[in-house]
Amino acid sequence: MEFAKVISEDLKQKSIASPKEFYKWGCENFESGLADAHCHVWTDEEFFTQMEYLIDGDIIEGLEIVDKQYNDGDYNEFLIAFKSSE
Repeated sequence: MEFAKVISEDLKQKSIASPKEFYKWGCENFESGLADAHCHVWTDEEFFTQMEYLIDGDIIEGLEIVDKQYNDGDYNEFLIAFKSSE
């Protein structure tokens, strides 16, 4: 879904206006059998931003981010800690 926001201005605007509608579009696209599935490797900042987007958009409910550990540049690993907000 992140790639869709890059190639389509309409989908980018949908993702900004309503994370839930964008997620619904992604599910429908996947279920159509026509989705372009590909692998994505996240940087720490990309992943943290996506998790914040999903939590703030109420797609992932009941969690909050309590800590993040960025990678040190020599490795790809990073950490994120969640806790229940309920």
